[in-house]
Amino acid sequence: MHKKLLIPAIVMALVLAGWLCYYFSDEMVIRRQFAELAQDLAKEEQEQPLQMALKMGRIKTMLATTCQATVPEKGYTEELEQGLALQYLIYYRSRYTRLTVQLEELQITIPAKGQAVVQVTARLQRHLPGQVDAPMESHRVELSLLKGEQRWLIQKAVLPASLINENTLP
Repeated sequence: MHKKLLIPAIVMALVLAGWLCYYFSDEMVIRRQFAELAQDLAKEEQEQPLQMALKMGRIKTMLATTCQATVPEKGYTEELEQGLALQYLIYYRSRYTRLTVQLEELQITIPAKGQAVVQVTARLQRHLPGQVDAPMESHRVELSLLKGEQRWLIQKAVLPASLINENTLP
């Protein structure tokens, strides 16, 4: 009788251990974090200041203390403090009445312990004031991450020029 119960119990324990290892693996944690990031980057038409502050607070927890922003086509590279990076993001979002963000096709590489490189396709729909329909845009973005105490932190962002408007750069 004990042997009949012992084998299924061992199998269940192994399945549970495998699932826990998969669920809490670095790659899956990064995927879940990027799903949160896409939600926080999006902007609804009637977004309240408190909603924006909550979203920016969550994004702040995903940024390293200094973040390098690079736009290779324009030859632009700058080290941004966390607060300044958030200000640029707030300024960028404020130009649109609605912003839809989808982060898809994540390719995650972990070159060393505590480091990751993520290549992601960002699909955006940017609605300007008075604009009813906006085209869906697709941009390839590369992010370098560093593992923090609780989350993976964005340390470097390589952005295409088509994603960044000239008015956004200092």
